[in-house]
Amino acid sequence: PITADGSKKPDMDRLPLVDGKPVWFPFQSRLPTDGELVDWFDGQDGEVGIAILGGLVSGNLEIIDIDEAELVEPYLDKIREVSPELLANLTMVSTPRSPSGMHLYYRVAGEEAVSTGHKLAGRDKDDPKLKHPYKRSPVLIETRGEANYVLAPGCPGRCHITGKLYRHINGPQLVDIQSVTLIQQQTLHMVAKFFDRRKKAADKPAPRKITSAQGRSPIDHFDQDGPSWMEILAPHGWELVSGTWEQGQIKRPGKDTGVSATVGIVKGADGSPLFHNFS
Repeated sequence: PITADGSKKPDMDRLPLVDGKPVWFPFQSRLPTDGELVDWFDGQDGEVGIAILGGLVSGNLEIIDIDEAELVEPYLDKIREVSPELLANLTMVSTPRSPSGMHLYYRVAGEEAVSTGHKLAGRDKDDPKLKHPYKRSPVLIETRGEANYVLAPGCPGRCHITGKLYRHINGPQLVDIQSVTLIQQQTLHMVAKFFDRRKKAADKPAPRKITSAQGRSPIDHFDQDGPSWMEILAPHGWELVSGTWEQGQIKRPGKDTGVSATVGIVKGADGSPLFHNFS
């Protein structure tokens, strides 16, 4: 149960006591009983909100939270480009921001497939939207998993500071959330990281390049005219998981399942396709 005051916090007046204090952590590992559900919600229309927990207790449920409205369609378009069949398995809920963000619900096949929440994409610390008068969140896209929760359709408008509702807009209903594979989960995460705006050490000005008479460095020459990724990696045991060697997902030697890197999906500042290793 969630307090209907815009704080998104658990309604402590309705929760069980542990050592004399109301707590919600027991529900990270067990479902509420029928009696608890009746106590929380029966006859409370408009007075209490509903939260859905991620993780093992909810059948390996994970939710991607797209907090920045302007990234919703670009993110979905990128998923269509990389894995077009995946979107049909995602339960899509619009969130009450103005304009709306989105929650994407799915379960993940495999034990321990869902960890706690991760920030997949964020604003750079110098982003002016972090400052007054915007004061936007530094997080653009994140996961909500083990020991995390999201507010769900059925919450009264007063649960969010905008007074608006969470609405199911596409995909399977919340009572029929579908499962995705580990590879599909990694695809969803990987595409989110494509929109990360945080500056990294690699974004600092590069040292002066040594160029040839033709104006290209030896590295640029190898990159543009050298062997393909398949010719470099396949002889050393790397294998194609999905897509093609020009644009796809690959796994390292010795890895039985999952994805270790992508080729051609992540682009450089000049638009050139890159090899993107996950670790």
